[in-house]
Amino acid sequence: MFRVRNPKGKLVDEVEVEGVFDRRARLRSRKRTASGLCLVHWPEGSQQLDVTFRHSDGEASLTVRSDRKDPHRVVEVQLSAPAA
Repeated sequence: MFRVRNPKGKLVDEVEVEGVFDRRARLRSRKRTASGLCLVHWPEGSQQLDVTFRHSDGEASLTVRSDRKDPHRVVEVQLSAPAA
């Protein structure tokens, strides 16, 4: 689960998610969020997700691994403002 904030730190209400699990399985969707929370189904056996979050206020890309410390905690995402 991810909590997505805009560049000013406010929670976003909708986000576009695009990612790849283990460089094989693709994920692409637009999700409404509750309190900025975005749930992504993690396929069994997948080790890594390369993901990009997009919103009209900005975007953020990150890599998340299944073996990270505290894997059941929410991953905080801060969007960067688009380049001018």
